[in-house]
Amino acid sequence: MEDSTESQYGMFWGEKLFPAKITKIPIIENFLYENDVMCIKSKEGVGKSILAQQLMFCLTSGTDFLDTYHIHRPYNVLWIQTEGDREETFERIGNMQKGLKCDHTKWGHLFLSGASMNTPRGMKEVIKEAKKPGIIWDVVIIDPLYTTIQGELTKDCIASDWVRNVREMKGEFNSPAIIVLHHENKSFYHKGEEVDRKTGDVFGAFGWGAFFNTIYKLSMKGGIHTLKMGKDRGAKISKKIDMKLLEPKPLMFVVDELNLSLSKVSIEAYIRDNDSVTRGQIMKHITNTSESSIDRAIRQFKKNGTLETFTEDGQLFYKWK
Repeated sequence: MEDSTESQYGMFWGEKLFPAKITKIPIIENFLYENDVMCIKSKEGVGKSILAQQLMFCLTSGTDFLDTYHIHRPYNVLWIQTEGDREETFERIGNMQKGLKCDHTKWGHLFLSGASMNTPRGMKEVIKEAKKPGIIWDVVIIDPLYTTIQGELTKDCIASDWVRNVREMKGEFNSPAIIVLHHENKSFYHKGEEVDRKTGDVFGAFGWGAFFNTIYKLSMKGGIHTLKMGKDRGAKISKKIDMKLLEPKPLMFVVDELNLSLSKVSIEAYIRDNDSVTRGQIMKHITNTSESSIDRAIRQFKKNGTLETFTEDGQLFYKWK
């Protein structure tokens, strides 16, 4: 039986010269599209891995990213992590679950201490492990880039080998979208001022910049985390996203706009984290929110059907459904 899956690589002529579909299909509206190869880069410690975890949560549950960028359906996500501590990772995931949904049947965690994905042997091992669950991955997150490299990141031959092998991996899983996280090098200074690198500048080797069709830089200043797009080819992509990081519980990025209130997120997390609470307990715990804001949040939760009430010893309690 002939495979109906159309590859983007190979020789095309005649009736097969033009692709069956030209319009890019969104996975996350105005952010990530099918078959995309995205890079999110930042200095170490800014929050790339937390952002990747949040993307994984939203993608597997089909929940809009930042309550703003629509996700049409749940997706299968492979998270390749080659740095950090697995226990710390799952502690963060537990904290994120206080504020976000995740379908743990729709993602896999490939935890490696380095992967050498630019070598045939290294990529063969990655593909072998990624195939074990028998899941066709829709999105693959690589966290971070430099620990998947054997050799120097800045050499074009290294970049070319890595890109070729990742394209082979895409072919094994019906061309998933790829999100690559990358640590920027140390800052450079001139006359006491930090030199601002261009957002689209990637790693010094030409092959990297040619491979990524979308590049975001994640930065933080004055408590605001900003995703700024420096390069995009084709799709409609948000140029700049401002966020705030809530931590430690719930651990998540939010945008403080009409659809999402920071106080509502904190109140919801507190109620979820406890079996039952009173209004007074909420006010005592959420100290940076006015009483009127707490009351508005409670009314909204009740209206949405997510909060139930009961009376015990003459006192009103709230419980998350």
